[in-house]
Formats: sequence, C-alpha cells, structure tokens
Amino acid sequence: MSKETEKIKDAFLTSMLKLVISKGWNESTLNENLILNDINIEKFYVFFPNGIDDLILRYINRIDISMIKSIQKNKEARIQDMISSALKYRFTVINKQKSVVAKTNKFLVLKPKLALYLAWKTSDSIWSTIGDKSTDFNYYTKRSLLSLVYISTLAYWRSNKKQEDINNFIDRRIKGIIKFGMLKKQTKERVFSVFPNREKILSKFTFFHK
Repeated sequence: MSKETEKIKDAFLTSMLKLVISKGWNESTLNENLILNDINIEKFYVFFPNGIDDLILRYINRIDISMIKSIQKNKEARIQDMISSALKYRFTVINKQKSVVAKTNKFLVLKPKLALYLAWKTSDSIWSTIGDKSTDFNYYTKRSLLSLVYISTLAYWRSNKKQEDINNFIDRRIKGIIKFGMLKKQTKERVFSVFPNREKILSKFTFFHK
C-alpha cells in the first residue's frame, strides 16, 4: 500500500469514528461516511476487503501502536510492571474514547472470533514489544493468559470506568498470572526431585516446555 492510500484509509477511519460515537458500527453509518468522503462502495472494498471488520481492526491497531510506544519508554522496568503499565495506559486511552469503544464492544458481541483475535493481537503486541522470545506452548500460554486479563478488564470497564479502580483490577489480574507461573515452576521442580527419569516424563507434557 502506498503512503497516499494509507492516508486515505486513515482519513476515512477518522471520519467514520465521528459517526460511530452516536450511530455505532453499521451499514447505515458506513454509507453515510462513503458519501462524506466521496468514495464509492467498490473503492471502499478495495481499501477494506472485510468491510467494517477491517475498519475496526485498523481502529484497534491505532490503540495498539499508542500502547506499544508507552512500553518502549519503560523498557528498563520488570516484565510484570511493563505489562501492568501497558494495560493501564491502554485504558487511559480507552477512557478518552468511551463512546467509540462502547459501540465497538457492542458490535464485537456479534463477532466473537474477531473479538478474540483482537484481544490476542493486543496481547501479542505487548509480549513482543517486551522482547518475549518464548516458543511452542509457552508462547501460546503467555498470550492466552494476557488475553484473558485484557478481556476481563474490558468487561470490568463496562461497569466501572474509574481509572484508579481499573488500575487496581489490572494489578490483581497480573498477580494472578505471576502466581500461575510460579505454580507451574514449582510443579516442574517437584517432578524433577521425585522422578529420576524426569526429562523423559516431561517430554510427554509440552505444558512444561520452555
């Protein structure tokens, strides 16, 4: 994609978001935005082959990019603190866009696969920016757990948008991940101490692989 095309897509999304605030993500809002931007439906699908789904993906990507920049400013912190700070920063951004995020969540209720993909993508962005180099099962475990933290925080945000409460909620969930990691490590160590053929035994359980 050329820079000019990217500018057109960004401008179209920005214009769309202004309508979404009051009208939500739907075909009617899309058609209104097409008229405002003087873009026909054929050209729109060249830019966004998956329609509204692609617009939402681009919108969430904007938030991801902003969050990633916040992580990069904090690379000297502990991993736990970087993850916590990244999510807290994300929700300060979300709190500035309450209406759009609420309308996006409403749309995604009908698109569970897209919702899960977006949560996974956000989690992967955090781990990748931190510098995580895990592979195999550990790679998926980390991202799955962080996805659950993000999804649960987003659910909590729907009923309580106070940033202090959200930050505390995130801290509790992150501690839960750390405890899970410690339990995994302790279980692995216990198996090592009890079984003489531990490497052969553990090879059958990818859960314990690094």
